[in-house]
Amino acid sequence: MLLQCTKTMQNKLKINDGDLEHHQGHENDFYAWHVHMITIDRRRIFVLMNNVTRYPVLIYRPSDADMRHPKQLFLTAIKAALLEEGIDLQIVERYIEGKISYAACSGMSLVSKLNALCQDIRNHYCKCFEPNMVCQPRLSVLLSHQPQTYGKVIDMPYKRMLRQLNRVYDLNQTNLINTRTYQLRVSLDLNQTTVMRRFTIPAHFTFHQLHEVIKILFQWPSAMKYEFQVDEQRLQDGSVIASENGDTHRCLSALIESCKDRVYQNTWRHTIVLEGIIEEGHRSGPYLIEREGIRPPLNVRTEKSYLEYLKIISNPKSKRRRQLMAGNFGDRYEKACSDERLNQLLNKWPQACRSNHDHH
Repeated sequence: MLLQCTKTMQNKLKINDGDLEHHQGHENDFYAWHVHMITIDRRRIFVLMNNVTRYPVLIYRPSDADMRHPKQLFLTAIKAALLEEGIDLQIVERYIEGKISYAACSGMSLVSKLNALCQDIRNHYCKCFEPNMVCQPRLSVLLSHQPQTYGKVIDMPYKRMLRQLNRVYDLNQTNLINTRTYQLRVSLDLNQTTVMRRFTIPAHFTFHQLHEVIKILFQWPSAMKYEFQVDEQRLQDGSVIASENGDTHRCLSALIESCKDRVYQNTWRHTIVLEGIIEEGHRSGPYLIEREGIRPPLNVRTEKSYLEYLKIISNPKSKRRRQLMAGNFGDRYEKACSDERLNQLLNKWPQACRSNHDHH
C-alpha cells in the first residue's frame, strides 16, 4: 500500500524527504492512495482517494493516540469503508495486506481531482460526519455512490472499485460481495395494539444502517437519538460494539445471528426478531415486505396516550380529531408513505442518509 501525501499531510505526519519513495509510475497503481488534510469548523479531516478508482475514504478528528500509529489508522479507515460497501472481509484483508510506504503526490491531474473531492466535502457534506467516529465509512459510501466523470465516461467510484477488485483477484461478483440477507421483524413494545415492519436487509449492513432503515420505515425524524441493545452489549449513536479482543463489530452479521435479545430504542422501545436468513439474496439493499399499524406521534410518549389518540383519529366526525390534525399532534398521520414509496426511499439509502443529515 502506497500513501501519497500532500505537503500539508507530510508536515502533519512529520515525514522527511528521506522517508518518501521516489520512483514514478504510481498514477495507475491500484494500491496507491493520495492523502490530504483539510479543516472544517476547526476539525481536522484526512481525505484519501484511490489513484485508479478515485474511491474516497475519510478520517475525522483523529486523536493524539490515533496519530501515534498513522499507517494503521489509514488501513483501518480503508478497511471500514470497503466493508461498508459489502465487500467480503477476506478480500478486503487481502487488499490491505503488505508493507505501507509514503510517497509524494504524482501528477497534477490526481492532485486536482483530490482537491475537487475536498471542496465537494466542504460544500455539500460537512454536516454528514458522524461526530463520535474517527473512521467515516458511511460517508465514504455516500460519496462513492455519486457519479463522476472519468475522461469521457460517467461512472461511480464504488463501481470502479468493485471492477478493479474483480480484475486484480480474478473474482466474480458473487465471491466479491456478501449476498446473505436477513428477514427482520421490528415491532414497538406495545401490549394492546401492533405497530410492526417486516423487511429484508443485507447481512453486511451495519447497525447504523439498520437504524437508518428503521427510521425510514417508521418515518421517525432524522435527529432522533438511538441505542441498540444486543444481549448485554450496547450501541449508541455511531459508536461501535467492541469484542474482548478489541475488534469492532460494525456489521449485523457479526452479532445478530448469535444473540438472543435484540432491542432498538429511541423514544419508544422496539423488539427486533430475526425471522430468517437468505443465503443468496437477490436484492442489494433493504426491502419492505409488510407493515402494520401507524407509529405514535412524537409528542405521545405512553401507550395509554397512544391508544387514546388512535380512538380519536378513528372517528372522522370527532371535533377533537379535527383539532389534533390541524396542529402538529397528528404528525403526518394522513400523509403516511405508501409501501411503494418507502421502498423507493430504501432503494436510495446512501442519498437518504445525506438528506437526513442535511436536516439535522
